[in-house]
Amino acid sequence: MAKLRDRRAQIALTLAFLFVVHLVGVAHATIIVNSALPITHRVDVQIIQTSLSSGSPQANLFGSAVQRANIEASIDMIWAQAGIDIHFMPSVKSYADTVAFQGLLPPTSTRPNADLYTIVNTAQAAGVVSSNSHVINMFFVDIVPGFMKLGSNSVNGIARIGANGIAVYVGSSLPGSQVGRDIVAGVVAHEIGHNLGLTHTPVSGMANLMSSSGTSDQLTQSQIDAIFQMNTFFLQSAAPVGDFTGDGMVNGTDLTVWRNSFGINANGDSDGDGDSDGRDFLAWLEQYGSSSGISATSQVVPEPTSGILLLAVIALIVALQRICRNREDMALQLR
Repeated sequence: MAKLRDRRAQIALTLAFLFVVHLVGVAHATIIVNSALPITHRVDVQIIQTSLSSGSPQANLFGSAVQRANIEASIDMIWAQAGIDIHFMPSVKSYADTVAFQGLLPPTSTRPNADLYTIVNTAQAAGVVSSNSHVINMFFVDIVPGFMKLGSNSVNGIARIGANGIAVYVGSSLPGSQVGRDIVAGVVAHEIGHNLGLTHTPVSGMANLMSSSGTSDQLTQSQIDAIFQMNTFFLQSAAPVGDFTGDGMVNGTDLTVWRNSFGINANGDSDGDGDSDGRDFLAWLEQYGSSSGISATSQVVPEPTSGILLLAVIALIVALQRICRNREDMALQLR
């Protein structure tokens, strides 16, 4: 059953040869995509939650942790048809800035398109954006540039084509239902497509992710080819989660890297939170035996043998003991 979606898109501003585009989603049914391809590349996305300069209120995100996981999984499913894994960084950055949150005009007025550039540039100056220039910065705001304030059942966005920066508004009611979450996933996936260099299809109402008023989230092979031909700055080679050595395999060598990095550095970091801890160990354990090029539709990996599992548990215990000893030594030095 085709989904229904009202996307009103405008290309309203050209600045340094980069276009800004808008998207509004108000209704939609099941997500429709093409078959997933083997995952060969990854795109990292940093969520930045804006607020008034006072710190409150904050812009809506993807709802609860469960709702966020559902939306992000749907976005990942949409882009799996291109062999691209969309990885949202687990941490959320906060940006208390009234101009970023809602702009300077009354909510009944249309916010200037150029405010997207203001949001990105001021956040960069404030040190809020990701320190990794390959990571897409996605700002959640109360009023998206190019629009006036929308209601709780709407979602819209604006993005730079082939450049960094997305602003999104998510109505508070949408994450509460699967239909609403699918609406959000489609709009956000569309905006990511613009950062990856895709423009709108020439005809609206097509069964295509990049179509204005599109009826599906499908991509054509030519669109997928275009992304890779442009060699967009945000595409990174995908490595299996837990592959700390970068050799394309998750095995005992990666366990050694994690063990030596535990509590010390991020060499054994698999979830992007900037450290090597127990969660990264569990990610390694879950993906043990996998290699690069895993199909996004079937990421089933061999269960660790009992011997490997025992070795992993012992490694975890040893690492924890080492951290405890280090903390005890530090406590003695402070006495």
